[in-house]
Amino acid sequence: MPSYADAQAEYLGSPGYAATTGYGASPAAASTTVAAAGAPGYPGYGYGVPLVGPGEPMSFGQAIRSVFRQYAGFGGRASRSEFWYFSLFVSLAAVAMWLLMVIVILVTGATSAVAGEAAVFGASMLTGVIGMTWFAGALAIIVPSWAVTVRRLRDAGQHWAWIFISFVPFGGIVLIVMCCQPAKPWALPRA
Repeated sequence: MPSYADAQAEYLGSPGYAATTGYGASPAAASTTVAAAGAPGYPGYGYGVPLVGPGEPMSFGQAIRSVFRQYAGFGGRASRSEFWYFSLFVSLAAVAMWLLMVIVILVTGATSAVAGEAAVFGASMLTGVIGMTWFAGALAIIVPSWAVTVRRLRDAGQHWAWIFISFVPFGGIVLIVMCCQPAKPWALPRA
């Protein structure tokens, strides 16, 4: 009667074991076997899905397009360049709207003395339209700003719930420091 060790050695050395598990076969054969099989119970998420490490660096335009493509996408990761370029875009847009409003107010003050009440009314209407546009833009940018911040926190190795620290006094400073951290090396599936 063969011993347990002999039976185990015979089974592990058989070609059937390597074919069913991928162990003992060449690494390339094992990876193609696993990639073709997919992940059981998770349709569309096979093991063959390429994994990515930290978020890839992006240019200014790529970052803006990426954030708006993933408007409310809280999954995945965002590189530092994607996060900071989007923050720069939002800041520049806010400053541009503010400057436009200031210019309209200054022009209104200069023309009111010359043209009278009708010019003041028209300029105040224009100021109101610019203000409402600024407010609508600010509301429209909240969700993608939160989404890119959550993705950036994940890329930096932090939990997404740290975004709520910005509601605490001086918590925004802590959130900025967390978003400045370099990416962590583990990989996540790309959505």
